[in-house]
Amino acid sequence: MAEDDDLRRKAQLIDGTIENDDRKKLEKEFELQPHRETIQMWVKLLKDIWIGEEKKIVKQELCQSVLDEIFGNCENPMKIALILHKLCPDYGAQKTSSLAGFVLRHLEQWLQKTKRNNELIERLDRNVKDMVAMSNYRDAISCATLFGLQSHFTLNELVIPCMLQDRFSAVDAFIKNERKMQEELVRYFDNLIGLDERTIGRRYEDFRRKKIMTVPMSKLQKKAIEKLVVKLLATYNLPQEVAPKLSRCRREGALRHMAFMYFVERGITEEGYFDYVAQALQSDLALQKYFINYLCSNGWFNDAVRWVVFYNLIDRAPCSLLPHLCSNSVLKAQADLSRIISKRASVANVELFPGHPIRVIATPEDLEKLYPIIGKADLIGIDAEWKPSFMCTSDRVALFQISVQGCSYLVDVITLENELTEKQWTQFFKLLFSESNAIKLGFDFLNDLRVLQASFPYLQPLEEMRNVICLLKLVKSLLNSNPAFLDFGYPTSSPLSNETENLLDSVSDEIMHFRLTDLCQKVLGEALDKTEQIGNWAMRPLRREQMKYAAMDAYCLLDLYDKLKIKAEREYNMNWTIHCKECDVTRIKSKTEKRSKKKETKFDDKEFKQMIERLNSSLNNSQIKRSPNDLKIIVDSMMLGLGKHLRRCGIDTILAETRSYLIECAEKDPNRYIITCGKAIDELRRHRSLRGTERILSVPTTQNMSTIQQIEFVLRQFNIHLSKDDIFSRCMKCNSNSFVIAPSPVLEAMYRANIIASNPFSEETYNASKYNEKIREVNAEMYSGYGCDLEVSENDPSWIIAHCHNGILNIENCLVAAIGCDTPAEVRIEKVPLQVLEKKGRFFYVCGVCGTVYWDGYHIVNYNVFMEPLLAHERILDET
Repeated sequence: MAEDDDLRRKAQLIDGTIENDDRKKLEKEFELQPHRETIQMWVKLLKDIWIGEEKKIVKQELCQSVLDEIFGNCENPMKIALILHKLCPDYGAQKTSSLAGFVLRHLEQWLQKTKRNNELIERLDRNVKDMVAMSNYRDAISCATLFGLQSHFTLNELVIPCMLQDRFSAVDAFIKNERKMQEELVRYFDNLIGLDERTIGRRYEDFRRKKIMTVPMSKLQKKAIEKLVVKLLATYNLPQEVAPKLSRCRREGALRHMAFMYFVERGITEEGYFDYVAQALQSDLALQKYFINYLCSNGWFNDAVRWVVFYNLIDRAPCSLLPHLCSNSVLKAQADLSRIISKRASVANVELFPGHPIRVIATPEDLEKLYPIIGKADLIGIDAEWKPSFMCTSDRVALFQISVQGCSYLVDVITLENELTEKQWTQFFKLLFSESNAIKLGFDFLNDLRVLQASFPYLQPLEEMRNVICLLKLVKSLLNSNPAFLDFGYPTSSPLSNETENLLDSVSDEIMHFRLTDLCQKVLGEALDKTEQIGNWAMRPLRREQMKYAAMDAYCLLDLYDKLKIKAEREYNMNWTIHCKECDVTRIKSKTEKRSKKKETKFDDKEFKQMIERLNSSLNNSQIKRSPNDLKIIVDSMMLGLGKHLRRCGIDTILAETRSYLIECAEKDPNRYIITCGKAIDELRRHRSLRGTERILSVPTTQNMSTIQQIEFVLRQFNIHLSKDDIFSRCMKCNSNSFVIAPSPVLEAMYRANIIASNPFSEETYNASKYNEKIREVNAEMYSGYGCDLEVSENDPSWIIAHCHNGILNIENCLVAAIGCDTPAEVRIEKVPLQVLEKKGRFFYVCGVCGTVYWDGYHIVNYNVFMEPLLAHERILDET
C-alpha cells in the first residue's frame, strides 16, 4: 500500500498536481539522491506504469508526462534518454512497441515540441561517433538507424565494421532505404572476389589486430565471398552490373565447367558446348583471352585455335598457342565453325517422331492459338529449361514446354518476355494451371515451380493450381506403398538396422533417388538422351536437337503416366486416385509451406533421453561398437544444423558451406564420411573423386524427421555408443575439443572489466579488488567441482589470471588459453547476458580455439537429459 501511495505521489509530482510545499519537498529528495539511484527510480517508475492495469493510452500518457519532466530538468536529455532506453527491462527485445522503444520515440517528439531537433542530431552525431571511436559498432549502428543518421557516416566508418562482426541484420536495417549505400556495399565486397588469401589477410590485418573483425577470414575468400555478393544482390534487387567481378567470376567458372564437361566428362554435345561458350564470351575481350589461355594450359589446343579464329584474335594469340597456329589448323577451325553455325540456322517442320510435330510459340498470336488446345486436352506434360547461370544471379526460365498427345509446344520465354505484358502472361498461366480441367504432369515440379515464380513473381495463378501432379512424388508414393513396384537397383548407403528402418517408415522417399531418365529406362524400356541437357537454352534460334530434347522431356511424362497407371492398378491392385491426390502439387506445396512456417521446436528432454537409451541399449549386445572419437564426418551446406549437433555428441564434424569445400575436404581425408540429403547424393556420386565410394550417407531432411531423429539416424548408421565424456566434448562453433571450464565469478569479472567498463553510457568502473576477492572465495563444491586459483601480478595490475580446469583465463584482457592450444583466443564474453553470469553455482565452458562460451541449461536447446543412471547426473551445456 505504501509503495502504491509512493508511486501515486511520484506520478502526481510529474503531472504538476501536488501542492507547492509537497512539490518542493519531493524535488529536494530527488536532488539529494545519488545520480545512479535517481535513474533507477525513474526506470522503476516507468516500468510500474508500463505494466500497470490501466488502458494502453492512459499508460502512454503517464509515461509521456514522466519523460517530459525528466527531459525538461536534465542538462543532457539525449544522454539520459539513451541510458533509460538501455536500462528498460525490455531493451533486449529491440522492438518499437517496447518501453525502451517508447522512450526514444518520445524523446524525438519532445525535441520537436521544444524545437531542439538540431541539438539532438548534433549530440547524437557526436555520441554515435564516440561509440565508433570506441569500436562499439553494435550500439552505434542501432542508434544511427533509429535516428536516421545514414548520411553522417561513410560505408567504411560504420557498415563495413558491422559486416566484419557478422551484424548483417543491423546493416540491413541501416541501409534499407539507402540505394546508393546498398550499391557501395555490393561493390566493396565484389572487389574482394578473386583476391588470394595473402592479399585479403594483409588488407584486414589491421581490423583483426584492433579486434574489429570477428568473422573468420574464410568468410571473405573464395566461394564464401561470392555467396555474400549474390545474397546482397538478391536482397536489394540490384542488377548484375553492380557486381562486375562476380559476373566475370561466374562466367569464368561456367566456362571451366563447360570445358570439363566437354573434354573430360563427355557429357555435352559439341554444339551445346559451342553455344554456351560463344554467348559467355561475346563482347568481352578479356574473357576471350582468359578462356583461350585456360584451354592452352590444359592442352586443348585445337579448341583454342577454333576460338582464336572465331573471335579474330590470331594476332593476339598466347605464345603457347603459336606452334599450333598453322594454315591447316586455321582452315580446319573455319570449317568446324561453318558446320556448327549452320546447325543453328532456323529450322522448320521438326518432329519428335513421325506424326508428332514440335511447334515453337514465339509471338503473342501463336500463344493465343494454344489456348483452345490446352482447354481440350485431358493430359498435359510440362517442363522448363533455364537460362545459363552466368546470365542471372538466380535461376530464370528460358523455355517452357507443353506436350499433348498430338503435338509438343515450346513456349519461347526469351523471345516473348519482351513482347507479352504481365496481363498476357497471367492469362496464359491462369488458363494452364487454374482453369484447365486436364491433368498436368511434371517431374520434380516443385523445382520448376520455384523457377517459374522467380521468373514471373506477379503470377497469382501459380498459387491457385489444380490437377498438377508431380511424377517424382507419385512414383515415391507408389514405392512407399509397395517397394517391389519398381526396382531401381540402388543400394542404400549401408545395411539398415531394424530400428533405423522404423525411423524411415514414413520418409523412405527421402532415400530414394532417381532421375527422369532412370524412370524412363525402368518403365518405358529406354533411357532419355540427356546430352542436350547441359547447354545454352537462351541462344536463339534453337537447334533441331535442342527442340527434340525439350519436347521429349515433356512428352515422356504422358507415356510414363499411362504405363504407371496400368501397372499400379492391374499388377498391384493399388488405388491410383488416392496416390494421385497425395502427389498433387497444390497439396505438396501446402505441406511444404506449413513445414517451413513451423518453428523449430526445442529438444524435449524426455525424448532426447529416450533416444540415447534406445541407442545405447540396442548396442549393448552388439560386438561392433564405435566411439564418437572413431568417426569423422563432413556435412554439406543443407545439413549444417545437424552437423553442429553431431559435434555436441563428440563427433569430429566439418561443416562444408560450399560443394567445392566439401569435395576438397573429402579428397584430403578419405576416411571422412559425407552426410547429405535429397538429390545432392546423386551429384556427389557422379563426381570423379567420389565415384564408387561407399562413404556418402543420405539423411532425411527436417521436413520429414525431427532433429533428434536425424541424430539417431546417423548414430545408428555408424553404431555409435555415447558415454558421459563424449557429450559436449567439441565446440559446435569451430569443432575444437579444447575447453576451459570456469565458475561464474571468473566470467562475471571478465564481463564487467571488458563490457560494462567500456560502455560510454555506464558510469560504473571495474573494481578489480572487489571481483578478485569474489573469485578467491569460490568454493569448487558449489560449482560441480570446478574451482579456480587466482594469480595477480604486483607489477602489472592488468595481469589477473584465473587458473581453471584445462587452462587459464586472462580477465582484463579477455583471453582464454587452453591446454593443447598454441595461441590464446579472445573470449566472446559479449555474447553472454550479465544475468546469466551472475548466477551462483553455474559454470561455463570456454572454447580454447574460438572463445565461444557455453553454459548449463540455458538458451536454444537444453541438454539436461543425461540423468542417472544414464550418464551420471551430467548436465549438458548449450551455445549462446
